Amino acid sequence: MEYFFYNVLDSTMTEADRLLSMGHTSFCVIADTQTAGRGKPGRSWHDEKGGSLLISIAVPLERRPEEYSFAAGLAVINMLKKNCGLECSLKWVNDVYCRNRKLCGILCEQKLKDGKAYMIAGIGINVLEKAFPEGLDATSVVIENPSAAPAPRSLAEPLAEEFLAACRLPFGEILAVWDDKLYMKGRQAAIKSGNTLYSGVVDGIDAGGRLLLRGGKETFALSSGTFI
Repeated sequence: MEYFFYNVLDSTMTEADRLLSMGHTSFCVIADTQTAGRGKPGRSWHDEKGGSLLISIAVPLERRPEEYSFAAGLAVINMLKKNCGLECSLKWVNDVYCRNRKLCGILCEQKLKDGKAYMIAGIGINVLEKAFPEGLDATSVVIENPSAAPAPRSLAEPLAEEFLAACRLPFGEILAVWDDKLYMKGRQAAIKSGNTLYSGVVDGIDAGGRLLLRGGKETFALSSGTFI
C-alpha cells in the first residue's frame, strides 16, 4: 500500500482517480484540506485545514461494489475504537455517528482503468474540529473524547489497515456488525428512497445490506435512501 500526502488538494477522490490513470493500483491519498471535497451526490464536504482525516483508499475491485461502503464503515468504527477510544454507530449506508451527531462520511466510487476495475473509498473523519458551520449537526474526535487529540495524518495507516482487513471478511460478518451498531435501530424514522417517503421503525439490515423499516404490518427492505 502506497501513501501520498498533500497539504492541499481539490479532492482526494479526484487525485486517486488521477493516480489510477498513472498506473498506481493500491494506495491512499491523504490531504490536510480540500478545495472541492465531495460528499453525497450534490453536496460538498466541509473541513477545517488540518482538522480532519481526509483520505481516499484505492484498491482493485475484488468483491461486489456495493459491499465496499459497508466495509469502510466497519473499518472506521474499528479504528476509532482502537485509536481514539470512541464507540460509534453506523448510519446506513455511508455515515458514522457518535452520540447522534455525524463524525464521518464515506463515499465509494468504482473506476475502470485499462480494462481493470478499482474501488476508491473516500473517507472524511472530523478529528480536531471544535466548531462547525451553523446548520451542520456534526461532531469530532476531540469533542467526544477531549483526551484524544491525534494528528489526523497519524490515523491514515491504521484506517487503511482496518479497511484492508474488512475487505477480506465475508459480507455476512460485516453486516452482522452493521446490524449490531446500526444508528436509529429500534427508533422511528422517515426515509426517502427515490420519489417515495417511507416511515416506520428501523428494524435492522438484511443479508443483502438493505435497510429494514417496519411500518405497521409491513416491513420495507430499502436498497437506497436518505434519512429525513
